[in-house]
Formats: sequence, structure tokens, C-alpha cells
Amino acid sequence: MLNQPEIKVLPVNFYLVNATGRSIQLHPGRSYTIGREKDCDIRVVDTLLSREHCRFDWCVDTYSWSLQDLRSRNGTYVNDVELLKPRLLKDRDRIRLGGQLLTLYYVKLGDSTEAVAAESQAYRNQATLALIDACQRQREKPFSLAGTVATIPLPTLLTLLKTTRGSGRLEFDDNEQRSLWLIHGTPVHAMFDQQSGREAMTSLLDFTTTFAFLEGDHWPQAEVGNLENDPSEISL
Repeated sequence: MLNQPEIKVLPVNFYLVNATGRSIQLHPGRSYTIGREKDCDIRVVDTLLSREHCRFDWCVDTYSWSLQDLRSRNGTYVNDVELLKPRLLKDRDRIRLGGQLLTLYYVKLGDSTEAVAAESQAYRNQATLALIDACQRQREKPFSLAGTVATIPLPTLLTLLKTTRGSGRLEFDDNEQRSLWLIHGTPVHAMFDQQSGREAMTSLLDFTTTFAFLEGDHWPQAEVGNLENDPSEISL
């Protein structure tokens, strides 16, 4: 009878979790490429990411994950240290790429992932700071930002634009009639189809899926900014 190779059962599952608590399970024995390309294993719609930004590789010798930057434009950081060569990852290592903050969790078999999601959401403010830092480092280039509301929520976007004093128009769902204009980071005019003001802001918060920030696109001067005199319209 031939000897069968020993199959080692790992006592943990591996999850990559973002600051909103959304998770992806990483399965040992394979690699995962993260980037903007449709062919990436984990696709993230974020203009601050490269087409193929970084890659997770399973290391059978150490039964852990290794992370490698793929010569990305804005770099990959592990625990705030730039990744210059492949690095083995540990439980709860934090990975920053573009405007994303991800955490790798080792979860024991049978344990719930709810606590993991809750802990990741506690990093939401740090994820916002990561996004701000990534944008500020490319301010010498034409400032552009686009993505999905699920990845970068509208309150996070507003915090970013307030901090970077961005002036221009946030267009949602590739529809000019769903826009928010800002001057030096302060929202001054909002519209959602036929709505405006507070009603439009509520709809932008609740019903939009994608966004693009167009720097320098000012709100129509013939109109009075419907949020300009009431900053309490927008709650962060």
C-alpha cells in the first residue's frame, strides 16, 4: 500500500477585512492579486490603486501569507511601513494601499467573524486618514478620485475633501444631475435629479453607488448655493 501524503488541516481561517467590516476569506494554497483591473482576484474601484497593486501569496513552509507590492504608483504599507520587498504577515497586520485600510485576521475554526468585523470598523477613522494621506501625496498631480460608495462612504469622502480643501464637483452614478459642489472642502450646493438642498443630500447619501470628484468644476454661478448658509445640512 502506497503511503499517502499527510494533509495538514489548519486550525484557523484567514480573512481580509476593510474598515467598513466587509470581509473576504483567503484560502491557503493560492495567490490573490489586488488592484483596479477586472482580472484581479480582488478588484477595488479606487483611482489611487494601480491596475495590479499588490499580491498575497500562500507560504506553505510557514503556513502564513506573504504580501508583495507590484511596483504600484502609490505604494503598499504594512503597519505604516512601506513595503519594499515581500513580507510575511501576522495576525492583525494592517495593510494600507491607495485609500484602503485592510486588516488580516487569523480566526480560529468555529469562532464567529462578527467580532472581527466590529474591530475593523473601529479603524474607520484611521482608514479615512489613510485616504487623506494618499491623496495629499499626489496633490502635485491633477487631483482625481473615483470609486464606489460601498468602498469609500460619502461621509468619508466629505472628511477627505474638507481636510484637503478640495474645490469642485462630486458626481454620482455618472449623472451630472446627481452632484455635490464644494468650495475649499465646504459643501455649497447639492442636487439629486429634481431635488436640491437637504432633500438632495439625503438621497445622495442613501441611493448612490459610484462617484467621481472633478476638481475645479464649480457650481453654476447663476444659482445660489443651497447649502452655503447652513452647514448643519451635512452630518459627518
